[in-house]
Amino acid sequence: MDAEQLCGELNKLRLQGVFFRENYFQPIFHKFAGELCAGAQLHVIDRETFQPFITGLQIIKRIREIYHERFQWKQPPYEYEWKRLPIEILIGGPIESVFGD
Repeated sequence: MDAEQLCGELNKLRLQGVFFRENYFQPIFHKFAGELCAGAQLHVIDRETFQPFITGLQIIKRIREIYHERFQWKQPPYEYEWKRLPIEILIGGPIESVFGD
C-alpha cells in the first residue's frame, strides 16, 4: 500500500472525530513476516463524534476503490462458518447490502 496516498484519501472523507496518518511496521510472524509494510494509523480525535462502524465501512470502501485490481474478500472458513464470507458475518448480512457488490 501507498500509505501517503491512502491517508490522503481517507482524510479527504472528513470522517467525524478521526484523523489518519501514515504508519510503517514490520511484522514478526505470519504472511508478511520480516517485510516492511505500510498503512494508515487511525487517531480518534473526538470520542463524542467518532463513528467507528461508519469509519470502518468507509475505510474498506476507499481501499477497494484504490486497490480494486488486487482487493479480495477473505474467503471461508471463518470461526465456525464454512459457507459465508467472513465480512458477511462481521457486518451481519450480505455484502451487497452494504457495499453494493
